[in-house]
Amino acid sequence: MSLPVVFAIAAAGSKIYSGVQQQKMYNMQAEQARLQGQREALRGRVGAINANNQALSILQNQRKFYAAVNARAAAGGVQAFEGSPAEIMFQQGILSGREFDIARENAVQSLNAGLEAQLAGEVQGKLYRQAGKDALMGSILEAGLSAYQGYKFGKELQTPADTPAELEWRNPLPSSLSTTRPATLARPGESVAFNR
Repeated sequence: MSLPVVFAIAAAGSKIYSGVQQQKMYNMQAEQARLQGQREALRGRVGAINANNQALSILQNQRKFYAAVNARAAAGGVQAFEGSPAEIMFQQGILSGREFDIARENAVQSLNAGLEAQLAGEVQGKLYRQAGKDALMGSILEAGLSAYQGYKFGKELQTPADTPAELEWRNPLPSSLSTTRPATLARPGESVAFNR
């Protein structure tokens, strides 16, 4: 096997190794993106739970407020569900309802944001995995091209007369001009340059 072919094979192996390493790197980035998405989804769930707890707290506070208004009205001899006490509870119910709706909306938004982040992480992970596959395939193609070019270059350097049995020693000078210089190696039919 000629030296250019050996170097080409070594370069091809190096390119394949590089492609495998790139694929590993992209796979690690894909896993990081997936885990980041899951972490954001969990944050969204925690946010939704907190917002739901806030909504429940609003309802509990509203019940306490109603109980306090009813107790004061009854202590003062006023009908609890008529007149001023009823109006106070009605207005408080409107405010509490708005706060409850906002808290529930925050819960939904937090949950949706987490799910979107999880989906984005999964998509990013798939893109990284595909990039890893592409890097590996590209390195395999480069390796094949490198090996082919080395093989082709090695073939160009070799000719059928390169085998020792087919080489002949010739002195390019006529016997009358012969010097003490060593004879040059020439192929049949080629002109020969003098060694100086």
